[in-house]
Amino acid sequence: MSKTRIETEIVIPPADYYEKVYACQRYQDTLAERVGLREKKILKEEDRGSEFYREVFQVPARDLPGPIKKLTGGKSLNFTDTSTYYKDENRLEFKVLPSIKPDKISIHGKLWLESTAKGAKRICEMEVVVAVFAVGKIIEKLILTDVEKGQRTASDLINEFYA
Repeated sequence: MSKTRIETEIVIPPADYYEKVYACQRYQDTLAERVGLREKKILKEEDRGSEFYREVFQVPARDLPGPIKKLTGGKSLNFTDTSTYYKDENRLEFKVLPSIKPDKISIHGKLWLESTAKGAKRICEMEVVVAVFAVGKIIEKLILTDVEKGQRTASDLINEFYA
């Protein structure tokens, strides 16, 4: 099991995050390009009043390291990301289901915002468990590295869009 906590600063206040980031299609499309997704498809979206539910299928564009390629049989490692954004709390909970070994790989976490003088602190905590003999830690490290890079890219993009 591996855990991470990523903290970044953004220039918008928590009250603007849902509208300007989570629900902004232009931002979401640009972020998909920046983090290197070959494909992104929204499978389901539901506005439930105080919360917003979303399922997104994602295909990363990069090649996998050798041991992981062998595990996947040469197939790409795709993900379905399910998330619920709690509007009143400026908090997102997510779970990521991989296309390969979903019974052996667990990815989940939360993201929330804390007000600062210049906007907000964007905090993401995530846990990854890969129960695959010999390559589990390699896969965990790969996933955490991608998430950390993606979270920093997301915050940089927010600051670029709204500075």
